[in-house]
Amino acid sequence: MYISPVASVISSFGIDHAQYADVTQLYIALKDGSLPALTQCIQALHHWLDCNGLCLNPEKTEAVVHDTTSRQRAGQQIDTLDTGTVHIKTSDCVKSLGVLIDSTISFDQHVNKICKSSYYHIKALRHIRKLLSDDTARTITCAMVARRLDYCNVVLYGSSSVNIGNSSMSKIH
Repeated sequence: MYISPVASVISSFGIDHAQYADVTQLYIALKDGSLPALTQCIQALHHWLDCNGLCLNPEKTEAVVHDTTSRQRAGQQIDTLDTGTVHIKTSDCVKSLGVLIDSTISFDQHVNKICKSSYYHIKALRHIRKLLSDDTARTITCAMVARRLDYCNVVLYGSSSVNIGNSSMSKIH
């Protein structure tokens, strides 16, 4: 509730946003003339936080530009959002509520993270496997892996066949 007025600051610039607890995400379609509005919005946001005894944490402030790979290869990218008071580097991937969102929205890095994490826990289970019945081992494995596969799995709808069939998860079966 303390930071809920941030919404009106952001909205006054016509920029879409989402807030969850202490996380605020800005969304804007980059067109001619939209980058200055984003810069001004971040400046105003920084000012509001400053006036209210808060600060924009540069370690946790990230930006990703979602674009087609062909446009990215052509070198049409933004490396830094510079507001004068805040310098925000763009990256290829950002984490949003546990989901890795890359600049091409392919979710390749997210799927790889899920596969590695699932495989790690399956391998860790082998240390106690001989102490467990088959049913117990199956239950533990399903619980440890299924929660990772199920968390935000809706973002994978329409994902590439590389992420679905040819991922490292297929090696686990």
